Amino acid sequence: MFLYGDSAPERSPAFYRRGGPEELQRRIDSGEVRPDYGPARLDERAGGVILGARGPLIAFNVNLATDEVKTARAIAAVVREKGGGWIVNLMSAGANLHHGPPFYLGPQGSTMEVYGTTKAALNRITSGLAGDLYGTGIRVNAVGPRVAVMSEGFADLLGELLGPENIESIEEIVEAVVAYCDCREDVTGQVAVSLDLIAEWGLTVRGLDGLARV
Repeated sequence: MFLYGDSAPERSPAFYRRGGPEELQRRIDSGEVRPDYGPARLDERAGGVILGARGPLIAFNVNLATDEVKTARAIAAVVREKGGGWIVNLMSAGANLHHGPPFYLGPQGSTMEVYGTTKAALNRITSGLAGDLYGTGIRVNAVGPRVAVMSEGFADLLGELLGPENIESIEEIVEAVVAYCDCREDVTGQVAVSLDLIAEWGLTVRGLDGLARV
């Protein structure tokens, strides 16, 4: 058994994993590394065990569009050891309060209030989580459309009920989300409107082909 993290601050999982079990056994045999507990010979089938004490790990899984295992391993190694990252929550204008009287509740009326409540909670969670994680290198922000994104489903459902000034493209909301996935460490705890963020940061909106949209 090999220790890392708070149990052995100078070591990380990558310290043991590099080169795989064969390389680790070579390092043990040479005296470079020795187990904290147990025998100095890795099990031929099970390998060894690394055990560490550390703070909570926040992570998520994604599917990669590749059959190359080495690609997945390379990405995982970078993310695991990076020591920072970005959380971007997708908020909604449904979280906003209605101004009035008189009140305008939108084409769906008060049926949106429960949905809006969940999005208001998401904004609050964004702020609180940003505070909890500040200084760790993990940024937490939320971004959403001014009113609505013109997806195919939305166009069929409500597309004719909202004017063009209330609609933005999928590419615009994606551009804003991507911007928050590469922001400075001090940019955290923000709840932004995508079009406002694009204008404020001078972002160029691009399609999936990488070309700027006209």
